[in-house]
Amino acid sequence: MKSPRETLPEPNPDLWTLTQAADFLDVSRKQLLDLIRQGDLRYVQRGLRIRIHRQELERYRERSAS
Repeated sequence: MKSPRETLPEPNPDLWTLTQAADFLDVSRKQLLDLIRQGDLRYVQRGLRIRIHRQELERYRERSAS
């Protein structure tokens, strides 16, 4: 019999934490949250946890570089 821990799905490596996303965009966590609040970045929220897709970060970085 598998333990409950073994039945949990693998974490999605394309969903990044706020800290990882802020590092990728070279901004502070506060600046990242401001971008989310302004609607500049789409995100996924499960409970209190916020995650951002890597592709969304790459799209934002391309838009802001132009």
